[in-house]
Amino acid sequence: MNAIPVIGILVFSLFFLNNKDRWILVGNVVLTTGFNQLLKHIIIRARPDHIRLVFEKGYSFPSGHAMVSLGLYGVFMYFICCHIKDKKKKILWNSLITIYIILVGISRIYVGVHYPTDIIGGYFLSIGLIISYITTFNHYYRGNNNDQNDRN
Repeated sequence: MNAIPVIGILVFSLFFLNNKDRWILVGNVVLTTGFNQLLKHIIIRARPDHIRLVFEKGYSFPSGHAMVSLGLYGVFMYFICCHIKDKKKKILWNSLITIYIILVGISRIYVGVHYPTDIIGGYFLSIGLIISYITTFNHYYRGNNNDQNDRN
């Protein structure tokens, strides 16, 4: 997985996000990346052995590109739902992001470095991580803010 584009998006986003959203974005990407690498070394599934258009080393399941792209852009979809009021804009932006995430997965199958199940599994795992992380973070964040307000 090429980390440079992800790091670039994260750094760029940090200038435009409030503190809470910054922690949600960075935390979820770090969690998703770490969980992906852990699962790859537990499952140890070999990559497809047919002709590949690109060379990738490491294990196949789950797809890091599928997991991290959904982990990163899925959080942006969450931000869009939370911060954009116009329903048409929400639908437009989230539809474009969804198409991009799907194209990332299709491209990994097309270049021959993943099986379809690697992509689907990566997507489902990433969705589970996003929901768990944001729910936990918001519960913790809300709890800390209530504690702060009670003290004042």
